[in-house]
Formats: sequence, structure tokens, C-alpha cells
Amino acid sequence: MYLNILKRDLKRKRMMNIILLLFIIMVSTFISSSVNNLMSISNAMDEYIEISEIADFTIVALEAGSEKTNEFVETNENIKSYVYYESPILSADNCDLNGKKFDYSNTIVVSDVNEAKVKLFDGKNNVITPLNDGEIMLTAVLKNLWNLKEGDKITIHNGEFSKEYKYVGCTKDMVFCSSMTGITRMIVSENDYQDIMKNGGFSKMYCYGIESNNVEELENDFGKIGAPIMITLADKQLKMLYIMDMVIAGVMLLVSVVLILISIVILRFTIVFTLNEEFREIGVMKAIGIKNRKIRGIYIVKYLAISIVGSLIGFFVGIPFGKLMIKDVSNNIVIKESNSLLINAICCVAIVLLVIIFCYLSTRMVKKSSPIDAIRNGSNGERFKRKGILHLNKTKMPTILYMAVNDIFSGLKHFSVLILTFTLGLLLILIPVTTMHTLTSDKLVNWFGLTESDVYIEEEQLFTNDNGRETVWAELEKTEQLLAKNNIPANVFKETVFKFSISYGDKSWNAISLQGTGTSVEDYSYTEGTAPQSANEVEITHVVADRIGAEIGDSVKIDLGDGEAKTFIVTAIYQSMNNMGDGVRFHEDLEINYSNAMGQFATQIKYTDNPSKDEQAKRLETIKELYSDKQVSTGGEYVSNMVGDIAGSMKDMKNVIILVVLATNILVSVLMVKSFIIKETGEIGMLKAIGFKNNSIVLWQTFRIGIVLIISILLGILLENPVGQISSGLVFKMMGASSIEFMPNILEEYVIYPLVVFGVTFMASFLTAQQVRRISASETSNME
Repeated sequence: MYLNILKRDLKRKRMMNIILLLFIIMVSTFISSSVNNLMSISNAMDEYIEISEIADFTIVALEAGSEKTNEFVETNENIKSYVYYESPILSADNCDLNGKKFDYSNTIVVSDVNEAKVKLFDGKNNVITPLNDGEIMLTAVLKNLWNLKEGDKITIHNGEFSKEYKYVGCTKDMVFCSSMTGITRMIVSENDYQDIMKNGGFSKMYCYGIESNNVEELENDFGKIGAPIMITLADKQLKMLYIMDMVIAGVMLLVSVVLILISIVILRFTIVFTLNEEFREIGVMKAIGIKNRKIRGIYIVKYLAISIVGSLIGFFVGIPFGKLMIKDVSNNIVIKESNSLLINAICCVAIVLLVIIFCYLSTRMVKKSSPIDAIRNGSNGERFKRKGILHLNKTKMPTILYMAVNDIFSGLKHFSVLILTFTLGLLLILIPVTTMHTLTSDKLVNWFGLTESDVYIEEEQLFTNDNGRETVWAELEKTEQLLAKNNIPANVFKETVFKFSISYGDKSWNAISLQGTGTSVEDYSYTEGTAPQSANEVEITHVVADRIGAEIGDSVKIDLGDGEAKTFIVTAIYQSMNNMGDGVRFHEDLEINYSNAMGQFATQIKYTDNPSKDEQAKRLETIKELYSDKQVSTGGEYVSNMVGDIAGSMKDMKNVIILVVLATNILVSVLMVKSFIIKETGEIGMLKAIGFKNNSIVLWQTFRIGIVLIISILLGILLENPVGQISSGLVFKMMGASSIEFMPNILEEYVIYPLVVFGVTFMASFLTAQQVRRISASETSNME
């Protein structure tokens, strides 16, 4: 019996069933692929750390800090064992690709496979064996940046030293593969490595891999020695270097959850609509003695069949879709797919169970139906109150518009399905787009502890000597003069980066420390307190404040690399996403030995004459010509490179989301309009009988969707920021930001995308509403 009823019902409500099937396919595809990807990445990080044989604690020291660091690892009681190696430090100026220079602002180090002291993997997740002489391998960051192909020639040179290597593939390097590390590693053969070490004339990086029983205590101990270093990493912190790689999987999971919510709402609407439409059949079945349980079973079997078919299709589609979405992430991380099919299957089974449970709950209204309802055409009484809140004789609205508005406000419960669906869909578009624009905004540099400027020149200039500060000043003045000669009045400044020990009480930490040359501490943004007024005052990030337990007004001790801790008063707290929120900023008048510097940010150019946007664009091109061998960028481009161009990866994801939202809106609007037409067949017949034309009735049906769309768009725009704060905003906070201010593109997000969503959905509703032309005036008798 169930099978025969199922066949007839599937044919009779073909469009409604097809739409529900498509929803279940989309949900199964997204949820299975996104959960699989998120779990794969999360599990892969732990496994990646294990198979890479990463030490419990990694220290990368500068030459000036190697002696102190070496003494520390030899004597500290929390160290069980350690490995040690050296690597020459290069800049982009020391590298040529096929005879041409290329741009890259981060530090580059060179090693061979054995000297790296960790396991390295190739693009196919195989452990890399020692290379042949003359071969070189680079991380995916450099491969993608320079568009490398196997066989390309890379030349490393410095002074009289020059040697050419053949590119043979990319590497996956747990410590130096993430762009957020700030260091990228090249792999060469053992002989080539020794040749570069002896004859290259490069400064060196000293790396220690430490095994410890108490990493937290070890971190605190090392924070007290004040050695100039580049980075320190506990194995638990390595995962955070790849936080941006998890954003894509996280956002796609959010899309899946929203699609589930929409599908559940649509499922409930479909069930309720079907039960209301089939009041006669239900009444007759009850009259002949069929129990509620069996009647509900008829509907459950139907939706069970649809959910099984949809989940099966989603299972198979989700496999290639998931691989496509995780493609960029797998360039940097070793990800195995051993349980991918099982996870996909579990997710699809869960979707089937969810549909059945919700279907069972939604069919409870069968209990309320009685045989008498069939006699009364589905009505169990008369309505004694006015329908709607508007008065036709008191409004100046056109009749068709009045009918549409009155229908919505008198039956808001029925239209809430549309409002919820369209609002969620618009939020799915707005939040990733806002996040992407925020990540590429010029103002984002404030969140990295820098001050805003107009142009950034990325260059490797390590003035690590006793006169380093004077050399920085000389370079900045030279840049200002060159710009002035080209009619570009501007201030030029630069941030120098150190890593110094800061302590308060018995807690210590090696913190990223900054000093600006050509800037004033008052130019920066603070979340609490005021800018330092003298050389013995300092500002720290809220992450550093939490680590050492210091507050504004406390006196902290900082070792500036000379072995003697000096006392500074904390006057301000600021936020930074550098090194996961790590940061200390000194007053510009403080004297620091620049031989302890570990690096510098880009040279920043800030115009002093407030030029127009057109003039800014011309000046940017001029500066690019003046510094053709450097990477010249805007603030948004500069920060985007610092975080690994996550915004570029999000563009593809954004396009997928837009297509999904538009498809969802089309399906929902088609389903709802067809449902309304079926339900209102008698009313439509009556309207035709009293003289309403087809076009007017089509507009009546379509205007209702249009009004709901407008309400949803307004709600989506209002909810974008609060919803964004609890979704993508969490990623910024994990990176160290204490408070988030999204920076949307007003035209794109509040005009273009809402208009696209409105236009596509409205047109789908308009075309579906043409079905009213098939209804004749004689069908007035179908009214309840």
C-alpha cells in the first residue's frame, strides 16, 4: 500500500518533491564535504606534527643571540635533549628566477634534507630524500608566488658567489611552510648546502629543536635570558600558524549548517502544506478506521525515500567537491584521506535521520484532523475576526500592491519561511564578502600594530649593526628626496622588529618588539590607556599583558639584548595580529642596539597633501617604476600577503556561495509561489470572475515575494555585523585581535549583491506565477 501511495504522490507533486530532493542533495554535499575537510585538517595537524618529528619547543636565534641560547639549552633542567643546526639567511635580492629578479619580503633560509632535523614532504605527501647536486625545492608559498614550473632555473648569489639550481618540486615544511611564520625554507643537496654555508657569505640562522617534560616552564625560563631571536614555537602553537588555512573549511561548514536550517524550514512547510491540502484524504482515512500512526507513516515513507535518494547523490557529489575546496589547504599540509568516505557516509546518514525525525514531529498535526473536517472542506469552524491589519478604503496604495502587503501582514507566519530563508541566504553572502574586504582593507594594518600609510615598499633591509638606526634614517631620507624629485610630497617611515624578553613578577615571555623610525607613538591605535610619553614607557598587546599578568601602570622589565633588564612603565594596551597577538612597542626616542634586530616591516609612504584617488593611483604607478625591483603595494595588499593571501582563496569560495544562495532562493521562491497558487486557486478564479486580468494576478503573486525580499535584505544588512562577530570574527580574535571592526565595501555589499539576489529571485517568482494563466473563473467553486 505504502509503495502505491508513494508512487502516486511523487507523480502528483512532482515539482515540490524535486525541489525538496535538490535541497537534500545540496545539504548532503556541503555537510559531508565540509565536515570531512574540517576534521581532516584538524586531525592532519596533529598527525603532521607527529610524522614531521617536530620537537616540543623550537627556537630560531639570530647570530647575536646564539651564544646565550646555546648556553641556555646546555644548562636548563627542563630540557631532556635537543638538536641544533645552522642555515644561511637570504633575501629576495639574493635570488633570481630564470635570470630575472623576483619580489619576496619574508626571510628565506637554505637547508638540506638531513640538516633540517625534521621530516619534509613533497607535493604528493612522500618524505623527501636527499637531493642531487644542482637541484632545489621550495615551499608552495614560493611556488605559487613565482608560478614555478619544474625545470625553472633559480640562481642564488651574494657578492662573488653565484650558483644556479634546477627547480624539481615543492615541499611541505611544518615549521617554515606557513606564510605567518615569516620565514620560508629552500632545500638543496648536502654538498650545495655546505658550499653556500662556506662560500656564500650569508648571515646565519641558528635553530634548536628541544624535547622537554615541561614546555610551559621552559617557555618561561627562556623568556628570562633576553637573547635576540627570530621565533620561538611550542608544538601546540604550530597549529595556529595554519589557522587561516582552516577558514575555508569553517566557512563551508557554516554554509552547510545554514542550508540544513533552510531545508528543515522548507521540509516543515512542505509537510504542513501537504497535510492542509489533503484534509479530505486524511478525514476519509480516519473515517474508515485507519490509525494516526499509519497515516503519519505514509508521509514518513515518502520523505524517507526522498532523503535516501538525495543523500546518496550528495554522498557521491561531495567527494570531488570536498577535494576541490581543500585543494589550496593541502598545498601546505600533509592531509590523508583514510576516513573520508566513512565521514561522508556518516554525515549523509545523519541527514536522513534528521529528515525523518523532523518529518515525524511535523506530522503530529494529523492527530488534530477529524472526519468532520472533510465534510467542512478543511474548516473546523468559522472566522469571526477581520483578516489583515490594513483597510483598503484608507490606503492610497494600488489595489494589487495593497493585496500583496495585506497578505503578508495578515499571514506573517506563512511568509516567515521566506523571510528566514532569504535573510540567511543574504548573510551567507555578506559575511564572507565583508571578511574578504576587511582582510584586504588598507586600515587593517592597524590590527598588525602598524600605523596607516598610502604605499608600502617591501624590501629586505636588515641594518643589524651598532649604527643600524642611523642607517635606517639615511635610507628613509633618501627615499623622501627621491619622491620629492618626482613631485610626491610624503613622509617615509619604517618599523624595526626585535624579540626581547619582557617580565613581570615571576612570569617572562619573549615578545615581538617594535620601534618605529620616522613615526611617533601617538600615531598608533590603542584599546586602553595613552601613548608612551618618554623613553622609559612602553605599550604592550593584551596577549602579552595576559601572559605576564601586567596591567596599565605596572612596571615591567625588558632585556634589550645587552644582558641587563631595564624597567619600563606600561602606559597603553593595543591589539595586534602579528605572531598571534604578540607585541611590545617602544617610544621612538629609546636607544636600542640595532645589531639585535630580527627584521623590518615594509618602508611606508604617507602623502602629506591629501591627493585625490586618481592622483593616488598615478603616484602608485610612479613609485612602482622608481622601485621596479621591489614589491610596491597598498596597505590591503601588504597585509593580505602577510596572512597568506587568504582573501584570494576566499574569492573562489565567495563565488560558490553566491551560486548556492541564488539556487536556494530560486528553488524556495518557485516552491512557495506554486504552493500559494495551488492553495489560492479558488481566490484566483474569483478574481478573474470579477474582472482582474492575468497580468494583475501575476503581479499580486510576485509582489508578495518582492516585499518579503526587501524585508529580508534589510534584516540581512542589520544582522551582518553581529552575526559576523560570532562567526568569522572569532578567527581574527584567535589571531590576537581583541575587538573587531569590519570594513565592508558599501557599494558591493549593500547595493550590488542585494540587487542581484533581489533580481534573480524576483524573476524566478514572476516566471513561476505565470501558472495563474491556466486557472479559469469557473474554479471559483474550489474556494474553501
